[in-house]
Amino acid sequence: MSKNFVTAIALIFLAVLSLGFVIFEKNQLKMVEIKVNNLEAEYQKIKNETNSIRSEINSILALEKLVKKAKEKNFLKPSQDKITVIK
Repeated sequence: MSKNFVTAIALIFLAVLSLGFVIFEKNQLKMVEIKVNNLEAEYQKIKNETNSIRSEINSILALEKLVKKAKEKNFLKPSQDKITVIK
């Protein structure tokens, strides 16, 4: 075998190896991109749930404040026959 032939084979092997590495890295990058997208979607879902829970908590706290104020002012809950509906 001549030296040129061995050099050519080595260069071809190196080119194929480099191409394989580039393909592998692009595949890895795509997998990371998919994971990031999934995590962003999960984060948004958790953020929405958190906002919903905060809203519920604020509603409960507002109701508790209202009940406390009503007790301080000695308000009573009206009976059903004292409620007037205006249309």
